[in-house]
Amino acid sequence: PPSGNRAAMQFVGTLKPRGSYTLKDVPASAFIEAMSEHLKRKGTVTVPEWAEYAKTSCGQELAPLDEDWMFVRMAALVRKVYLYPYIGVGTLARMFGGAKKRGHNPLKFQRASRKVIRYALTELAKLGLIEVVEDHDEHDALVVGGRVLTSAGRRDCDLISREVGKKIAEAASAAAAAAAEAEEDDEDDAEEAAAAAEEDEE
Repeated sequence: PPSGNRAAMQFVGTLKPRGSYTLKDVPASAFIEAMSEHLKRKGTVTVPEWAEYAKTSCGQELAPLDEDWMFVRMAALVRKVYLYPYIGVGTLARMFGGAKKRGHNPLKFQRASRKVIRYALTELAKLGLIEVVEDHDEHDALVVGGRVLTSAGRRDCDLISREVGKKIAEAASAAAAAAAEAEEDDEDDAEEAAAAAEEDEE
């Protein structure tokens, strides 16, 4: 499983030690970083040629500077599908949207690129992490439909979340131990200084 060391160190102290962690227990940025590394290591994701020039939204001025932004977007989509089953492309486009600058005019909300989202979801489906599910009633009318995680996708999310959570907890414990040791050293230094001051007075 991916390490996510940088993300773990960034969130020292945000989690309490526990036996197991799920995606809901770890910071979003830590999970996304770890999941993107995991997807990149698989080596089966096809990054299109237009990814070098495409923007994640028409509200953005430039294309992403990160060369691995497609893997980051895919990891973020996996997290959203985990949290919101039966989600669709339109809802995801709104979730990943943002404010568009219009000069002196007020900011306007702009949805994210649905082409990028569809392509990323297609690649995730090829990896067997998500699938499209449609539920119908007795009259064969569509009741609910959208993307959900497969058992393999949920397993990967749980494994990665567990590793990230453990690393954050270990980093938090190490930081707390270091702080306690530094506090003891300060107390010892203060006692030595006080003893030295008493000797000088005598």
